[in-house]
Amino acid sequence: MRPQYGFRTGPLRCSAEQAAATLAELGYDCLELCLEADDVRPETMTEARAQELAQTFEQIGIGLASCSYHADREPPAQRAVNQEAAIHVAAWMGAEILVLNAEKSSDQERQWAEHIAHFTRLCAVAEQAGVTLAIEPEPLLVVGSSRDALDLIEAVASTEVGATALKVNLDVGHAAITDPGRWSSSLAETVRMLGDQIVHLHLEDMAGRVHKHLPFGQGEIDFGALKTALAEIGYQGPYVVDLFGQDQEPRRVAADALVALRRLFG
Repeated sequence: MRPQYGFRTGPLRCSAEQAAATLAELGYDCLELCLEADDVRPETMTEARAQELAQTFEQIGIGLASCSYHADREPPAQRAVNQEAAIHVAAWMGAEILVLNAEKSSDQERQWAEHIAHFTRLCAVAEQAGVTLAIEPEPLLVVGSSRDALDLIEAVASTEVGATALKVNLDVGHAAITDPGRWSSSLAETVRMLGDQIVHLHLEDMAGRVHKHLPFGQGEIDFGALKTALAEIGYQGPYVVDLFGQDQEPRRVAADALVALRRLFG
């Protein structure tokens, strides 16, 4: 069975319905609905609106790979409340995965303890809602590396709650920056280390250790080795493009990315 190819709606800078129509027309199988956009904010989304939107996606002919909520610039307290609200949005829409990330690191020891408590609470809500939380490691955040993600999963699972709804969204560009030389010998080794904890992928290219998401072929990631490693661990989740801040028109970026995905992973 071939991979299911998706694209994040945020970079398209349009309504969720318009994004879905565009991606379906281009030939994508699914999308990641970014809940930072004004028309799908978790604090204002209603169950009726969420279900209507899910039905619209079905009518358009595109799947819902996941929902996500980063909102990096929000105050931590507001962001925490909205992360919990996003779990309910994902459940209303029938999304099995909600992608989240951590706060920017400023006081790692204190924040680490707070994140364990926070994600334990989120996991309790997610398990009741039937949603898997996929933590996305990102440079300079509290959960900055793949090893950090595994440590957080283990810490949350070892609490009295024993929550198990927390898994990993592997952003391959982020891992190419944070992991090799410290936590693994290569991106492929990171994939093997994470194994079945990976439930979702973000894909882009990356040059060196500069955190700039690049179109496929403009960086240094060995996608052949990545493909082999993903096959070895039996990864069956979505392959979602994460390209933003590009110079080209967003539709062209998405179209070119799908051509590259089919070439690299088909």
